[in-house]
Amino acid sequence: MLYDGGVIFRGPIEDSFIGPITTYGGYSPAWFDGYIRRSNIGAIQIHETILALDGNSTLGPVYFKNQIESSVVESIWVRVGSAYPTVFFGTNSAISSSTIGDIVVEGGSETAPASIVLRNSSISNTTIGNLCTSGPGNSYIFFCD
Repeated sequence: MLYDGGVIFRGPIEDSFIGPITTYGGYSPAWFDGYIRRSNIGAIQIHETILALDGNSTLGPVYFKNQIESSVVESIWVRVGSAYPTVFFGTNSAISSSTIGDIVVEGGSETAPASIVLRNSSISNTTIGNLCTSGPGNSYIFFCD
């Protein structure tokens, strides 16, 4: 469920160019449920506070559920406002032969930490730019099983 805007790509993205993606509003995520193959995703920018309003909010404002293969994600920039992982590469998100630009998460606090999570994400033949989390509170970068 989207409240103020945002985008959800439910199926695969193949041989495509998408973006840039810019969202504004209290709950405006960019979620990619299907795999991304031989595609270019433009810069992703989430500008407003993200509120935890439903069960899916645990996914965070930027979520890649499946694999990214032979693709480019130009960059990701998010202003934090959710207590859940801000930029999340999910359990099935193997990243191979791809380029992921800088990932920047700003504005972490005690209750809404700035975070980048790569969970069970195998990474091979891939370049990832700078990973940066910042703010007056907590910030985290997780590589975990």
